[in-house]
Amino acid sequence: MSRTGKRNFSLAVIVLPLIACSGPNVASRSARIIPVPVRVPNVVGLHRTDAEARLWGTGLCTRAVFPASATANGTAVSQNEAPGSLVPQRTIVEVVYPTPLGGSVPSAVWCPGSGLSVLVPNVIGMGRTVAETQLASAKLCARSILAFSASGDGTATAQQPSNAIVPENTVVEVTYSSPFGGDEVADSVCPMTVEVPGVLLLGRTVAEERIRGAGLCSRAVLAFSAAGDGSASLQSIVGGTRVPPRSVVEVTYPSPVGGGQVLESECR
Repeated sequence: MSRTGKRNFSLAVIVLPLIACSGPNVASRSARIIPVPVRVPNVVGLHRTDAEARLWGTGLCTRAVFPASATANGTAVSQNEAPGSLVPQRTIVEVVYPTPLGGSVPSAVWCPGSGLSVLVPNVIGMGRTVAETQLASAKLCARSILAFSASGDGTATAQQPSNAIVPENTVVEVTYSSPFGGDEVADSVCPMTVEVPGVLLLGRTVAEERIRGAGLCSRAVLAFSAAGDGSASLQSIVGGTRVPPRSVVEVTYPSPVGGGQVLESECR
């Protein structure tokens, strides 16, 4: 039997039982990738460190919001996805933590296993200069493939990844088709600054992990406060600010055992 005949036979064996079980148009339905839903946990009443650990453990992404409230203690008071609801993995759950020190910008999106994360913009149809500017604004790197196409006009015709949440500085590979292309691959272009993560209300271990994970250095101030619980109450550079890599972010952690010690900067 020819090679083509073997291929057709094996396809028939696989597809026919699916049609028998599932009815018409099964091929198009079976090709779809359907995200596995997860149940949103209830994090109201939890401190930020515990709330985000619970959400990440479920496979969800988080964004923290900090409104000002003179009487609040920094625990979560609301979340935009209702507890118990079913949502796709890596859905962003926005949680509100009122605090007397509130008013800072919301934190960046964080996802389990990826650190500071961003949504990849769609650059299909854009010229190379505009596409690379869009990716740099999203804190992503760009690698260009200059492909040959007799009818291409030099705009982007493909990108990888697309429409996904990825860590900052991920390389996005973009193909630009034109009559002058020869499948050349240009070096990656990356933004020269990083975004400072917002670490208010986080414990020191988690806060320093995020700061160093963003390519920055952390310095801890262990201040005394009879009512402090050791979570971050102040940071020297506001979350959301873009600064050069390895800039020092000084964070204050008040607690009853603090004595004003200043620990040396730690960088990754």
